Amino acid sequence: MDQRTYGTVWDSGCKSWYLNAEGKNFTLWPGSTLEYLWRTRKFDVSAYHQR
Repeated sequence: MDQRTYGTVWDSGCKSWYLNAEGKNFTLWPGSTLEYLWRTRKFDVSAYHQR
């Protein structure tokens, strides 16, 4: 996360609910919406275990 947000507004000292008291970023996704869609376009059922 730190590498992905380096040099972005998240790294600029902004005030956001994604930053904790120490300034650590806990954003859900550091990339664009298009990148998220691309990376999640396939669901690999074999990567999960059923109980």
